Amino acid sequence: MQQNKISMVITQQDEDSVEADLTRIEATLKGLITLGAEDRRKIRMMGPKRADFARAVIRTLQQNPQLAPSGLDVAGAQADLDALDRMQRIDDRVQRLARLTKDSRDALGSDIMAVADAGYKLSKSFGPALGLMDKVRELSSLFTRSRKKTPTPDSET
Repeated sequence: MQQNKISMVITQQDEDSVEADLTRIEATLKGLITLGAEDRRKIRMMGPKRADFARAVIRTLQQNPQLAPSGLDVAGAQADLDALDRMQRIDDRVQRLARLTKDSRDALGSDIMAVADAGYKLSKSFGPALGLMDKVRELSSLFTRSRKKTPTPDSET
């Protein structure tokens, strides 16, 4: 029985529309950054417990401004908290979409490979009788994986 995990059509117009929407989203979310590996290791992350702590401290500083020196940007921290809350909701949707697109892409590839595997087996069985031996050899060379040669002790000097 033939595998068919997914069937879909994505037109050029669909792709262009999605690309335009993604460009619009990137333009709307001004200030997005990419952290390098070193920066990612160095920054202090804020998990759920730290978030509760940070929110409580910022709320306390807002309610008691005499605690905060003039150089401590409490308003900026509150704006960052608001942005973080919104970013979390946006990111949840983006991650859901990323899972859907990856799973769909994987299923499409799997369906394609199921047909390709069946077709290859058929070409091996019936290709020679149909005068397609060169095509069978060509397909075989595409299917065969090259392996790295491991040096033998005699070849090392």
